[in-house]
Amino acid sequence: MPVAVEPARSGSDPAPYRLTAVVVSVAERTSRHTVAAILLQDSGPPRVVPGASIAMRPLAPAQWTMPDGRTRTGLVAATPQQPAGTAVRIWVDRAGGPVQAPATADEAATRAALQAGLAALSCAVVIGLLGKVTSTADRRRRYTAIDREWEQVEPGWSGRRR
Repeated sequence: MPVAVEPARSGSDPAPYRLTAVVVSVAERTSRHTVAAILLQDSGPPRVVPGASIAMRPLAPAQWTMPDGRTRTGLVAATPQQPAGTAVRIWVDRAGGPVQAPATADEAATRAALQAGLAALSCAVVIGLLGKVTSTADRRRRYTAIDREWEQVEPGWSGRRR
């Protein structure tokens, strides 16, 4: 009787991560939207972070209006050397606070894969520690049993009396 054999799936199959990525990406996109923020001061030169290989966009105070009409003020990342009054597009959350742009499907897939790897590593560490604790406790129990037996047998072998 013939047996159907499915081809082996590689361990790097991204399908499970893709599904998670789509869910994460959609969730982020539904909870964030863009608004125009008006710079209140010049943005200045790029920020240089010690030890970083690239310069960061400067932060500048800006003001923006939420879809419900509320006005918010805060620091936003802007292109270097932009004058006050320039409009910049920023992503905001439901409360109106500036946030990063939603993750693309690839970024979300990468996050999901890294989180799955970290979860697997964490499980392996916990299992390893439990194994070590268990073996240490078992070894102590065995040594205690051997010591009790030796206390009973040793006087007959050595000729010592208690």
